[in-house]
Amino acid sequence: MGTTERTTKIRNLDDLAALGPEELMALYIAARTPSLEELDGRLVGRMLAVPRAQQPHVRAWLEKFSRSPLFPWQGKTFKHETADHGHGVNRLLGERLTWFRFHTFVGPSHAGDFDAVHLDYSHDGNPPLVRKVKDEVREVAPGLYLGLAYLDEGRRAPGLLLRDREVLNPFLQLDYLYTPSNDVATDAKFFADVLGGKLAFAIEGMGARVAMVQLTDGPPHVLLTDHLEGDRAIYIYRVDDLRKTVSALKRRGLKGEHRLEIPMGPCSSFVLPNGHRVALYEASRPGVLEHFLGRHDF
Repeated sequence: MGTTERTTKIRNLDDLAALGPEELMALYIAARTPSLEELDGRLVGRMLAVPRAQQPHVRAWLEKFSRSPLFPWQGKTFKHETADHGHGVNRLLGERLTWFRFHTFVGPSHAGDFDAVHLDYSHDGNPPLVRKVKDEVREVAPGLYLGLAYLDEGRRAPGLLLRDREVLNPFLQLDYLYTPSNDVATDAKFFADVLGGKLAFAIEGMGARVAMVQLTDGPPHVLLTDHLEGDRAIYIYRVDDLRKTVSALKRRGLKGEHRLEIPMGPCSSFVLPNGHRVALYEASRPGVLEHFLGRHDF
C-alpha cells in the first residue's frame, strides 16, 4: 500500500502510530496550518517516531513506553493572546508538573514551503538546552494535530519527534443528574422534606412531569422525570462547543449519538458500553431556566 493511500485514511492517534517516519513526514507536509486560537486548551500528546531508532525491537519498546503512565510527557496547554501570538506550557509526570514554557506564532515551516504553528522555547525560565528546542504543528485531521521537533541549529534534530495532540477534556461542568422516577411528586417531596433539598420547580406538560431539586448551592442539580426510560440517571455535562466536542469524542470511539433539544440548548446523549448514560449540552439559552424557577404544577 502506498504512502498516499495510507495517509488519506488517518482519523486518530492509533492510525498515526502505525506509520513510519517517512509516512508521517509526508502526512505533515500535506496537512493544514491551524490558527493559534484553534489550538487553545489542554491537548494530550504522545511521541510517535524517532527516525534513527527504527529497529523493530527498539521501535516496539519506544511505542510501549510512550503509551505507559511512566512516560513523563503528557501533553501541552495552549492559549492564544492575539491572532499572531500566544503562549503555552508542557504537562509532565501525570500532569503534576507544568514545565518548559513556550511562545507560539505562525510562520514558515522548516519542513517545506508552507506555514506551521511554531513553538519557541527561548523562555528565560527554561534550561539552556530546552531553549534551543523548536516545535511546529499542523492539523492532519479535524482536531488531530501532528508536530515535529528540532534543535535551533538550522536543521531538524536527528532525533525527530512526531506527535499527536487532541482535546484532552472538553467537559466544563456536570450540571444535572437527569433521573428516572415512577412517582415524581413523591420522590421530589422526599428529596425536599427528608434530604433537605430545595424544590426549584415542578412542571407538568405534554403528559410528563419534571421536577428539579437543589441539594447544594451549586450544580449538579437533580432532575426527576417520569418520561425517561431505563433505571440509570443521565449525567448532563455542559460544554463550550457541542459540535466540536461530539466530533472529538467520536474520534476517540464514542458511538450511538442521540440528538435532542433541552430548554437550555442543543444536547447529544450517549449510552456507554457498560450502560452508563452521558449527555452533553451547549448553554445557548442560559436565561431560559429562570422562566421555570418557582413554578409548581404539582
